Amino acid sequence: KHHCKQDKEMSAAVRQYIETQASTNDAQKGPIYQTLRDLYSKKLWHQLTLKLESAVQSPAFDNTEELLNLYTNFIRDFETKINQLVLVKICLRITSRLDNQRKADFLRQLSERINPKIDKEAYALCLSGLASAVLELNQLDESKTLADKVQGILDTVTGADHLVYSNYHKVLAQYYKRQVSPTEFYKNSLLYLVYTPLETIPQAEQTALAFDMGLAALVSRDIYNFGELLAHPILKSLEGTQQAWMKDFLFAFNSGDVARYEQFLQQRSAEISQQSVLKGAENLLRQKVSILALIELVFNKPSEGRTISFQDIAQATKLPISEVELLVMRAMSVKLTKGEIDGVSQTVTLTWVQPRVLDLQQVGKMKGRMESWTEQVKNVLYYMENQTSPELLA
Repeated sequence: KHHCKQDKEMSAAVRQYIETQASTNDAQKGPIYQTLRDLYSKKLWHQLTLKLESAVQSPAFDNTEELLNLYTNFIRDFETKINQLVLVKICLRITSRLDNQRKADFLRQLSERINPKIDKEAYALCLSGLASAVLELNQLDESKTLADKVQGILDTVTGADHLVYSNYHKVLAQYYKRQVSPTEFYKNSLLYLVYTPLETIPQAEQTALAFDMGLAALVSRDIYNFGELLAHPILKSLEGTQQAWMKDFLFAFNSGDVARYEQFLQQRSAEISQQSVLKGAENLLRQKVSILALIELVFNKPSEGRTISFQDIAQATKLPISEVELLVMRAMSVKLTKGEIDGVSQTVTLTWVQPRVLDLQQVGKMKGRMESWTEQVKNVLYYMENQTSPELLA
């Protein structure tokens, strides 16, 4: 009886709140509140959920306190009756402009009301939001613990909502940026972009992310192929900005053209000198561009001509011959290539090169080699037809 009375009082309070809001003279908000009231009174929970989801995204609802009141006085009453994933999406919008402490408190309480066994995606999305909020509060360990918990959930889910993956990889990228782990930052940023429509990311955020990804790709000791970033439209966000040079730098670097790289360093010395992370990685950058020059040299060789002299490598990389063997060993150690070094004859025979994402120029070169190979096959076939007896070809 006590619960029944409490429920009636709660519903009465909700009805009073929504009736008051529905009677507003605001031409934008009034009709929205009226629709919410009607759907609530008819207990059409699915339609009500969809209307709420669109309402909180509406420019009319840009007041954070008003959104919080909508949740506290209205949504909270029936939140267990609606789709929990959509509920979390609504709550993420409601809390988007809260300070990080209030956001963390709100999402922590919400996560405690979601059943993690039944509503896995909703729980994972809520934890990702919480991880982001506590990260902004500089609670890095808790943020990583929450992100690991999300990973554990996603490992048990097939084909989760894209927003779940998007928020998970975004918070991990932010975490690894703070930890100055360029490889992990770059990988998670790429995955974030896979699951996030570019038009949903604000322009300034796109520019900052593209620039940071460029920096990470350059100074990472593990990333030697920028093809996925170079092909991604997010790089266009750098055009016309003070960071536009980063796009040119990435293309110059990825080409493995040492002369072009050195020329760029001179032309853009002022911009580059402002980036302490690049200034501190000069030796690493020189080694990486040399390895890329080696890979490009191998790529341009026909498969039957991949025994390369130290002299050719030194010429392509602009390194002394005495440093060539060490460079090739480095390329092999990071698993970019396989083969054998003959120190006596000063040659390198490379049997395998790590597949790369190719730019249009590289694809053009490959097309030329395919055409050459096709011609060779035709010549062999022609020779066989003319030198072999008809009985064998029958």
